[in-house]
Amino acid sequence: MKKSILFLTIAVVITVGYSFGTSEWSSFVSENESTESTYSGCKPYATVLDDKLENKVEEFVYEIEPRFKNTITMENLVNASTAYDIIPEASLKEKGSVVTAQFRFFNEHEHCMSLNMAQNNNEQINDAQKTFIKGLDYTTSFIFSGNTWRYPTASQTELDTFVYYMTVVPHQQAKYKRGEEELIEYFKTYSTDVVAELDVRRLKPGTVNFTITKEGEIHNPLIINTCGYRHIDVRMIRLVESIPGEWEPAEDASGNKVDQRLTFFFGKMGC
Repeated sequence: MKKSILFLTIAVVITVGYSFGTSEWSSFVSENESTESTYSGCKPYATVLDDKLENKVEEFVYEIEPRFKNTITMENLVNASTAYDIIPEASLKEKGSVVTAQFRFFNEHEHCMSLNMAQNNNEQINDAQKTFIKGLDYTTSFIFSGNTWRYPTASQTELDTFVYYMTVVPHQQAKYKRGEEELIEYFKTYSTDVVAELDVRRLKPGTVNFTITKEGEIHNPLIINTCGYRHIDVRMIRLVESIPGEWEPAEDASGNKVDQRLTFFFGKMGC
């Protein structure tokens, strides 16, 4: 019976701790409007940064970017007529003749949805794929994959595979008004105490996805991948929720403000 009560208590604590409740945090945010304010329990970054900690901080990644390094604007994606219009430019010279191509997209939890469009027998984007593209927005990431013929020699032909993880981005991406450097310094300042305690050998690539709305507000931050330490995951998502200052919303090619999903990478360098 005591074991049952103990397990139930632990489960409740974990659930509450990881539910990312906003009432207590909202109170903190209202009382701490700037980066100069002190997160409860944190030691100021500059005062605790000895040599050993500095090495940990240098190994601990802080980045905010679109989900994948390979990006394409909505305008270029919609106007694509062949696979070569979508394949990242740096890779074009490495590929031969495209014989099949397909799209699969990620939902907001980054589960890959196996929506395989009709495969073509050439590089042309077909009607089904064009319909798929029109349904995407600036919060979408997708996989573009297929097969190509390669010609190592004049008399030799090989079937090769290409796979690109890509993110749709607006014509002008959302921007933190105080600058990227100050934004990263904010995360470092208010996570130094938990970074100091970790074992870097257990560290994993952590990610939090969130949206900057057309009104410049932070919306729906979600932990996608743990950094290996749940209490650090919780700290990071709360810091995302409480980023001080303002954002410039993203804009499409016509100057209309649009939502854009961004990813906060923290912990170990990953993909």
